[in-house]
Amino acid sequence: MNRNKLWVGLIGLLAFVTSLSAKDYQAVMFGIKSDGVTLNTRSIQRAVDYISEQGGGRLVFYVGRYLTGSVELKSNVTIRIEEGAVLVASPSVYDLKGPDGCNALFYAVKQKNIGIGGKGIIEGRSAAVRASIEDQLQKGHIQGAVADYEPALVCLEGCKEVKIEQLTLQDAGRTAEVYKDCRNVTVDKVVVHGGTSGQKAVSVSGCDGLEMTDCYFDVEAEPLQTDGTSRRLSFMNCVTPDGKKVSCEK
Repeated sequence: MNRNKLWVGLIGLLAFVTSLSAKDYQAVMFGIKSDGVTLNTRSIQRAVDYISEQGGGRLVFYVGRYLTGSVELKSNVTIRIEEGAVLVASPSVYDLKGPDGCNALFYAVKQKNIGIGGKGIIEGRSAAVRASIEDQLQKGHIQGAVADYEPALVCLEGCKEVKIEQLTLQDAGRTAEVYKDCRNVTVDKVVVHGGTSGQKAVSVSGCDGLEMTDCYFDVEAEPLQTDGTSRRLSFMNCVTPDGKKVSCEK
């Protein structure tokens, strides 16, 4: 009995120490501007890299509009977007990238313990991005189709222990959230507004353990896309504007 109590005490102490080690870093510390004009991609990426190298923590954005291109998430880093903060996609096709053709504003490959949370907004500016893509295609500066370049808002591949919560994701150029071959993903209280893009809300493939709770999907297309390659998918109280429940069941 005493040994069991000792183990419980040690586990509690470890959890407490771990919580203390998770540090908050304000975006302004890295020269990130909230004026809606300054392109912050390099500053945000530098912040994410630094926090990951220091063992992890949260990069916190407060009230303002933060213009950015694609940012690669790293292990043990959480992006915290507080209420009143909006992370806005750069309209230039050259500022957007991601894994295996999945351009996204936030992307990660084979990272762990990552997250995006807060009561703020990630805005894709689909019409402006599409106009940039079409312009560069017409001029012959890039090759392919518009869909090859349109970005998601979040695209994660081969990641594990992921938490996305309380965000509003709006006006994505393609499916707002894309999860490929991920493990143990939790999505809670996320709102997706399709805007002018007409895209799906969520795409899931090859995942093991994905739970979505209390999410709201306001998109023109069917909100969820799955290909039958995932297991342990759970959608609880996830609805569309007409009250239809979202489910992975065929």
